[in-house]
Amino acid sequence: MTFISIRTDFLSATRFLRSLALVNSLLMALALSACSNFNAGAGTMSDLPDLQNPPRLFRAGGANQLEWDRPAAFGRVPSHLQARGNTICSILGQDVVALGYNPNALDQNGKQIPGGGYYCGRA
Repeated sequence: MTFISIRTDFLSATRFLRSLALVNSLLMALALSACSNFNAGAGTMSDLPDLQNPPRLFRAGGANQLEWDRPAAFGRVPSHLQARGNTICSILGQDVVALGYNPNALDQNGKQIPGGGYYCGRA
């Protein structure tokens, strides 16, 4: 009986840790697609993103703070991507939404972010 109880506890703990790792991975993926830079508003965005010189994430201030190097490189969020962008940006706060989008946005290592990058801010 003890072996079965220990094995069950171990399996439960393993499942919990895998779930936690999955949630962490999802949050990390969302964080890479979203970044907060509240200094520039949506009014500075053009209708079309700069596809030739896409924005890139970089560490600013604290070690956990990511920002876009060129917010002006974002264009307006296409209507079919607005809900996804808002969901991604909402990890930064309840009133944070996707204000801009660039399909060629780059991560910190200069690699293109799958699904593009969103410029997040308060509406």
